[in-house]
Amino acid sequence: MKQSVNIFSKEYQNELKSKWEKGITGVWGEGSDMIPWEMKQITYIVPICGGKYMIELTKPHIETEFYFGYSDIGQGPSYDENGRNMNTVRFMIEDYFKEKNMSSIDRTIKQLQEIISGKSSMKAHHYVHYYHSPEDTPIHGLNFWDPWHGSSVSGESWELDIKDVKLILEAYKLQREKFEKRLDTYLKKYGTKKLHVNSYWIDR
Repeated sequence: MKQSVNIFSKEYQNELKSKWEKGITGVWGEGSDMIPWEMKQITYIVPICGGKYMIELTKPHIETEFYFGYSDIGQGPSYDENGRNMNTVRFMIEDYFKEKNMSSIDRTIKQLQEIISGKSSMKAHHYVHYYHSPEDTPIHGLNFWDPWHGSSVSGESWELDIKDVKLILEAYKLQREKFEKRLDTYLKKYGTKKLHVNSYWIDR
């Protein structure tokens, strides 16, 4: 019986990243500064469609500036209401910092889970990542399609098999775990001194 491969092992990920680097070299050109920059952003590569294509998960950015808008003409909270909202956030800034930074990953995980369970009419699609790629490029991206708005990217995209969606979900769960550790490390190192809550005027 053939032994299953752990695609998230360091060895296998290094193999996939080498293929990804070769693929983007065909896009950016040999020696382009974009190649090492892009490779540094990757956390996981997920093979899809039986390994014919790949998608990347990139390292999330840590947000430390949080903005709250106020309005003088009813387009949002008043100046005083906004001040109270900001004070509430400052009181629980560590929790808010983690919640806001994790929100994008959590939203994607929820979308994938609902696609797998059939609770959502949304579908997970893949598409050619770069428009100027060779026709046979393995470098693809993940996007979401729904019957009301269509695809989240322009151009052609193809529905992913559920087994691929499950694999992508597993990658996002691993990424979430890593990112939460990064956020905890950030708080341990800097505390809240680099976190800022700011206001802005919506009406202008």
